[in-house]
Amino acid sequence: MVSSTNVLVNPSAQTPHTHTHEMQKQSVEFKNSMEKVMTEQTEQLLPTTPVFIRTPQPITQVEENRPLRISATAIGNPKPVFSWIINNRVLLPSNNVLMVGNVDEETLIVNRVTKEFRGVLTVVAANSAGEARAAAEIEVCDFWVQKLFRVRSFRSFKKL
Repeated sequence: MVSSTNVLVNPSAQTPHTHTHEMQKQSVEFKNSMEKVMTEQTEQLLPTTPVFIRTPQPITQVEENRPLRISATAIGNPKPVFSWIINNRVLLPSNNVLMVGNVDEETLIVNRVTKEFRGVLTVVAANSAGEARAAAEIEVCDFWVQKLFRVRSFRSFKKL
């Protein structure tokens, strides 16, 4: 008598060796992805000294009693806090002086510039990791001197 035995073979069945190898591979992939996430999170948590991306122009001329608007952009971790200093005197917000921040940018707005704004303007970006400084020379011109300068410049240019 001949008997037949049907053996069902599961194509997805793996030998214990293959199954162990696959689990090791997944474990390594998981470990690598976790290391990547941890590295990214650690980099985000590490404090970094502020760095200026954009600084004020080295020399800025403005007419007396006219508005002045100067911006600076800096990055760092934690986010830098900006301050403005004119001739070694910290500027504070007032009716005439505004400081407007937007993400990593800070803008100093002076509604009416007076002669006291003549000199070195320094912007400081600081956080717990340190600080960065950038400076600009502010030249405050009398309105009529500025007009005369423009007329002379135009006449000189016209002669060329």
